[in-house]
Amino acid sequence: MSDSQATRESKHRSRRRLSPEGWFVKFNATVLTLHLVLVLAARPQLATETAGHLTVGVLLLLGQGLLLLSTALRYTAVGISGKRSQT
Repeated sequence: MSDSQATRESKHRSRRRLSPEGWFVKFNATVLTLHLVLVLAARPQLATETAGHLTVGVLLLLGQGLLLLSTALRYTAVGISGKRSQT
């Protein structure tokens, strides 16, 4: 086995798949970052009222909260089913 093959194999082994908790954190942190960038870059557009006193920014924030809850439920279900299969 050459040195380059050994290096490639060790790199391949060192890459681990993210756990469900890791994906949860990465995904929701990315969405939060995107939301904050939108707040900073497009403040007038996010302040546009849509229905009554609800603004686009509030609707996006509510959507992010729903996304956070749905992914939390999804990854909790994955974690619970994973623990059941181990026992």
